[in-house]
Amino acid sequence: MQTYIELKLSQVPAALEDEISGMCFEIGAEGVSEEMAFTQMREDYAPEKVETEFITLVAYFQEKPSDELIGNLKEKYPQITVELKEQENKDWLEEWKKDFVAFPLAGDYWVVPSWLDAPVEATKFLSIDPGMAFGTGTHETTQLASQFIEERKTTDFSAVQSVLDVGTGTGILAMLCRLEFANKVFTTEIDADARVVARENFAKNSCTDIELPDYQIEDINETYDLVIANIIDGVLTKIKKDLIRCTNKSGYLILTGILEERDKAFINGFLDGENLEVVHRGQKGEWIGYILRKNS
Repeated sequence: MQTYIELKLSQVPAALEDEISGMCFEIGAEGVSEEMAFTQMREDYAPEKVETEFITLVAYFQEKPSDELIGNLKEKYPQITVELKEQENKDWLEEWKKDFVAFPLAGDYWVVPSWLDAPVEATKFLSIDPGMAFGTGTHETTQLASQFIEERKTTDFSAVQSVLDVGTGTGILAMLCRLEFANKVFTTEIDADARVVARENFAKNSCTDIELPDYQIEDINETYDLVIANIIDGVLTKIKKDLIRCTNKSGYLILTGILEERDKAFINGFLDGENLEVVHRGQKGEWIGYILRKNS
């Protein structure tokens, strides 16, 4: 069993972070990280670091530092708490894969990890390699949007031919639309690594005609019958004008990622001054989703 040594330094004065990190490297550390606290008070839930007087540093070693070196560290910085642990090396990707299994998504569709065979009962499925992308289908907002698509594909969305999926993540919603009813599917994704993952997933599921450029919604000039945005409500509000602009007259918007506690304020603000009507409101867990229609 391969192991490594973790040296945890607590109550480190923030002003001494560089100095103490440098000392750790001098005594053989392979790397040093800071355990940081964040807050998400902004409307778009973007994390902001909480600045504190004292911080915690973790240094990583291939072999245990000598008692003398640890003693010198304690002597020089007596206010710091020192904790030494031996940890087991793991292939974290393989560990994570063990917990990711095939599961029903919406309607007849299942999500099946690309490294597993589809279960017999999965008559329709999407083969997904999540990689470094949001939207594996396990999150309630993705399930809610998928449910909207499946439930409305023969009613409200029966005439939908073109779809824009904003913030596609792994590409699940885009592929669901392409395989069920849409002739044209265009997507955007702000994260470069996620774009790589989504394109690979499109290829796995015979959806290579789904477009995914490197630019974002503000640079899109076309309009679509259905615009989907499975994004946190603060960002939906931020890109509201572009979402509406990209929706055809009499077209639809699917918006998920709205926390129940922010529902009323969000929908009132999103509809304010816009020629939109609520077609359907759904909820899964603490998350709210809407289908809106853009009036002519």
